Amino acid sequence: MTNSHDDSGANAFVQQVAARFRARAAQGSVTQAELAEATGISQSQVSKILRGVRVPDLEQTWSLCYVLGIDIAAVLAEADVYVMNRSYENPTYILDEDGDRS
Repeated sequence: MTNSHDDSGANAFVQQVAARFRARAAQGSVTQAELAEATGISQSQVSKILRGVRVPDLEQTWSLCYVLGIDIAAVLAEADVYVMNRSYENPTYILDEDGDRS
């Protein structure tokens, strides 16, 4: 079951990953066409991923990180920290950090 908290958190996560990809591509003046060619992801899909409107799968995320020279763990961790630091009125937790039921 999905609630609005999950949807907004997931969207924020995707937006943060996309922002990291865009920033790194801009830093190196890497075009979407170059990313598409280097990763094997279509240019249309690269565009959607970079805009945060398409969720990349794990292979695509890894490929983009690899060709942009960034650590996948760092990208995902930074996005996670951003989302976890956002305040939610009614967070829904099933398990706590130790894996115990809340």
